[in-house]
Amino acid sequence: MSYNINLGIGRVQNTTAKNIFLRDQSLFEFCRSTVGMKYDSISDYCDEYYSKPKKGKYFGQIVTPINLLGLIQTDENEIVIENELAEKIWKAKNERLASYYMNYFLCMWQYPIPSTKPNSGRDLRIFKPYCLLLKMLLELYKINPREAYFSTYDYSNIFLEPDSDLPRIVEIDENYAKNLIGTRTERKGQGIGQENGSLTYIINTLAESDILTKSNDLFEDDDFYIGLVDSEAARIKAGFIIRAYGDEYFRFNSVDPSGVHADITSYSRFINNISKFDQWRSCYMSITRISEFYEYCKNKGFVYSEDLIRRFVLSLETKPFLLLTGISGSGKTKIGELWTKYLAEKNEAKSIEIAVGSNWTDNKKLLGFKNVLLDEVDAYQETELVRFIREANSTSDKQYVVILDEMNLSRVEMYFADFLSALETLDHIITLPNGEDIVWTKNLKIIGTVNVDESTYMFSPKVLDRANVIEMNGQKPGDYIATVEESDDKIYASIKDESWYSWYVEYLEKIYDALGGEFAYRVVDEMSEYLAINTKLYGDDITLVHKFVDEQINQKIMPKLHGSKAQLLPKLDALEQIVDSESYPLVTKKIGEMKNNLKKGYASFIGD
Repeated sequence: MSYNINLGIGRVQNTTAKNIFLRDQSLFEFCRSTVGMKYDSISDYCDEYYSKPKKGKYFGQIVTPINLLGLIQTDENEIVIENELAEKIWKAKNERLASYYMNYFLCMWQYPIPSTKPNSGRDLRIFKPYCLLLKMLLELYKINPREAYFSTYDYSNIFLEPDSDLPRIVEIDENYAKNLIGTRTERKGQGIGQENGSLTYIINTLAESDILTKSNDLFEDDDFYIGLVDSEAARIKAGFIIRAYGDEYFRFNSVDPSGVHADITSYSRFINNISKFDQWRSCYMSITRISEFYEYCKNKGFVYSEDLIRRFVLSLETKPFLLLTGISGSGKTKIGELWTKYLAEKNEAKSIEIAVGSNWTDNKKLLGFKNVLLDEVDAYQETELVRFIREANSTSDKQYVVILDEMNLSRVEMYFADFLSALETLDHIITLPNGEDIVWTKNLKIIGTVNVDESTYMFSPKVLDRANVIEMNGQKPGDYIATVEESDDKIYASIKDESWYSWYVEYLEKIYDALGGEFAYRVVDEMSEYLAINTKLYGDDITLVHKFVDEQINQKIMPKLHGSKAQLLPKLDALEQIVDSESYPLVTKKIGEMKNNLKKGYASFIGD
């Protein structure tokens, strides 16, 4: 029984983002030029389009990758119609977007072959090569990262032999992987190998995945075919794909051959679903950004935990209003700035930073105002933020990130009321003083930083209900320094070999523990800079080092201490236990003064 299944791997045109969308006369560029034509006339037109000898054969050479990606769709009269998603990718002329499409396609890709079961009639057996491959590689990785690859024999034996029963994704487990490794080891001992002409084209298609690699640097196998990228991000992506798309199939027509144009068109619409692609892209980009942004921050000398990075990225994805709260110097504003720089370097974002004033009692600083002394045409005085939001409204290709620094220096409910209301309305409209409407679109993200002390206002439930709130209080000094010790953007690489360095880091830890984490990254960095400068100028005798540390505790840490007797006295007692009065005269004196002031019930560094 014969089947006309034109959904395999192309043997002429490699199925890559460049060949499909980006190069001149790409496959999709050819397909879109056929819109309105009768499908049967495409073969002769293809020779003309690609300047081939008029033998009607070239279309036969490229039809496999065209059908594989569902690039051509026809109506009930077999007239070629527009493929909306592919048109969107092609028009963008964006290499990153085309690459995302190819990764998405691989997740959806499935391969129909005739069933080998007895009395199966014309039923087709359908499997998903990419999802199966990823599941196998993940199981191999659990056993040994260096085994997370396929040889040409492995792949040929599993995927290119239609007479063998293919495993279901749920059946692939540790035992399956161990058997695969055992067979591989046995075959190596016997010197058995296998080649297949299709493998060259298959590997070029699979190589479009950023989870897989053609490099065998890690694997060192002469028969190496393709392996799993050795990164946490690759494993997270692979797990996401298996969970989301492993059991989602397009059911091919089992009565008529699956190469019929109607079935190809149905398959194309299954693959090229715009809403499904957009949803996939959002998830996939989030996974990518989490891992990339973590490394980006680390390379810049700012190390946040991977959990914090994940919470930050996905909170912004969930809702476009994020509040970062915590003690001063914990990196709240910095993480927002790093995020916008990271996206800007990928040409995926623009940003502005606005410092909130302590005298903001209305929306004028954000939305502008009408000057009654000017003509009506010129009366409206707009702000930088209004211009920024208009630009965000005009494009959906980028994120527009607003950082509102120290949001609670004024009452948020007064100056930010229009934005709070817009979040909860269906159209998200903000009306300007001149009557113009702007919109808080999904690509407009607002990040607010919040310092909680006596100089600020607390947020009402109305504000907190409309945002994700992340508390950032930093790490212990030793843990933080260990993560940035090699960074060229920090001082530690240049001082870590100094005789006083190890003692200093341990001493910072003791102070931090005594005070219950009253200081964060900024204080640690600035204290370290101070010590580095002073020891370079005046020497690193231990007596001098104690003197410099005494000065910095007094100048950078003690000013943060304040509170009632119940709050403050335990901290002063704990600090007193770890500072020697002779080596630390400034700190010792200030502790005594503050304890004396506590007799009145309250004390702070500054004032009685």
